[in-house]
Amino acid sequence: MAKRSLEKWNNQFLIVQKTFESISELYAIGGEKLVTEACVAYRNPVVFDNQVSDAVFELPFYIPGYGGEKMTHDHLIGMSNIVLYIHKRGLNKNWNSSSDFIQTLKALQVLLLMPKSLNDKGSFKDWQFDYSNIENCIYWNQKLKREGITTLTAENGQFEASVDDVWTEWYNQFKNYL
Repeated sequence: MAKRSLEKWNNQFLIVQKTFESISELYAIGGEKLVTEACVAYRNPVVFDNQVSDAVFELPFYIPGYGGEKMTHDHLIGMSNIVLYIHKRGLNKNWNSSSDFIQTLKALQVLLLMPKSLNDKGSFKDWQFDYSNIENCIYWNQKLKREGITTLTAENGQFEASVDDVWTEWYNQFKNYL
């Protein structure tokens, strides 16, 4: 993944701040339903367009495939969920600089290498929340356990760790940005 300059990050920071002002205005106009739809619409400028190495956290683990199966990285929280989570928690109101913005994205853009067949599975993609329960989206350990995944393999293949232990370590590392 690419990195970007401080000037580009500062510009993206301003764009995203204005995007969240717009999301707040839509909430005032149409409430939870409209803002939930807006967060889906705004996932690209907020998350996807900022998916560079500075702003993602690749877990140093993977879910093993079945011999030669194509692998992919999954956003464990989900891009639309990230936008709605930031809005509802008001995280953008705590950003004083592009650095705060980057750290929040890094905390929420949790990537895990897994078989593409699992990533494409309907039940795995059914990880969409609504306004009333969006705070639950950060519990990606529950998403994995719902699919019967209780352990992850270290990227070097040397050991396994429980999904809950990996989640706890991630949470403790990023809780100030969640």
